Amino acid sequence: MSRLVYAIIRADGCWRIVCERRRIGRYATCEKAAIAAMALAREAVASDHDVEVLVQDGAGQLWPVAQINALAICAGPEDGTPPTESARSAAS
Repeated sequence: MSRLVYAIIRADGCWRIVCERRRIGRYATCEKAAIAAMALAREAVASDHDVEVLVQDGAGQLWPVAQINALAICAGPEDGTPPTESARSAAS
């Protein structure tokens, strides 16, 4: 199992995703880039990779926003509820 890092950065007047020195797509907003990065992360996890997603702040610093691995997705929350149900319960 290998580890991939997707970084969402501001470059050339748009938001881009970078992984292993490759630029992936151009996005008008950070939110759209984040949605695309999470989709890429899900695909990578399905291929047995651990994934970390980072976002660049206004000062240029990269901050982690997600760490995903196949075992966590397969296991789900400790109480056995589906992940979406746990998120809804935590939000209310």
